Amino acid sequence: MWRRFDGRSAAVLLSTAGSLPLPLFAILDRSLTREGGLVPLVAVWVFTVVVFTTTFVVGRLSDRLFTVFGLIGMVGIAVGAWAVSDPVSSGVVMTLLGAIPAIAAMSSSRRVVIMFAVIAIICAVVVAFMTPSTVVGMLVRSGSGVANVVIPVFIVSALRSSLEVSMQRYAVLGDTDPLTGLLNRRGFLARSGGFLGEVADARQQIGFLLIDVDHFKDINDRLGHAAGDAVLVDTVRAILRSAPRGSLIGRFGGEEFVVLCSVPGQAALSDAAETIRTTVSATTAVTVSLGGVAAPLSVSRTGTTNISDVVDHLTHLADRWVYVAKSAGRNRVVCLSTSPIHYVAGDAEPPRMFAPTPR
Repeated sequence: MWRRFDGRSAAVLLSTAGSLPLPLFAILDRSLTREGGLVPLVAVWVFTVVVFTTTFVVGRLSDRLFTVFGLIGMVGIAVGAWAVSDPVSSGVVMTLLGAIPAIAAMSSSRRVVIMFAVIAIICAVVVAFMTPSTVVGMLVRSGSGVANVVIPVFIVSALRSSLEVSMQRYAVLGDTDPLTGLLNRRGFLARSGGFLGEVADARQQIGFLLIDVDHFKDINDRLGHAAGDAVLVDTVRAILRSAPRGSLIGRFGGEEFVVLCSVPGQAALSDAAETIRTTVSATTAVTVSLGGVAAPLSVSRTGTTNISDVVDHLTHLADRWVYVAKSAGRNRVVCLSTSPIHYVAGDAEPPRMFAPTPR
């Protein structure tokens, strides 16, 4: 059953459930409330029941509904704490003030969290000075109320920030090749959709290059895998320096790299491939063979996305031309045009990210 609630809604249910028995205690023990305090306490209880029931029925509170509930709830808690005559019981009620900003800190925007925290602190100070006590007692109650708000908000905000950083880090690790820092196949596919959409909007053709390092197996066999890894890193640096500006670059495994770029046609793609080939040859200890495909592109915004099929099709064609380049002596470029490719965008794609500079 709890699967229908997110963390914020579940926290609202738990915090409001703890307040439900409060009026019953006040009715059983009339001395629990100050004179004239029972009516406000019952009003707060009614609101608490509404919040609990609404959250339970809706399952996931919208940001607007949570903000309204939170603001009214903090005022209600302050009124309830004032209505309770027993200082200990009043202090217990006041601790609930920190729960609402802390719940907001789980998923709400920073502006909402700060607003909740400020209002909660104001309520805590106002109730402290409205409760009969010495000046020192009022100051102590105020400080305690402020601490009850600030500390939970700080802890939850710090945990949320740490979790977001960890999730971003794992997302990057899952989408990049650890050796070269390039996008792996998964990351490349995730960002190709947005790239293809941009190419189609610019009325350009899609250019796809498959780059294969020549005689790489011999390097591994003669010099070892550490030397082979160094060669791959050097090759990637050369590709990044020479690839067309704004290209999407990835490593599809072993010694194979791919470049997705926007070009006006096959001739421009051949020129770009030749630039990459000569840069690698001049700045590294190896050469590369490149196969390229240039194709007109059309995009449909409805239907099931076929990005994986499009990239697989381009890879298959480019791999064929890499084989031709290697058969002709290696360290060569073979680029051809192909028939138009239709890309179904489907749902919104994640934002495109360019490959980071390799380590």
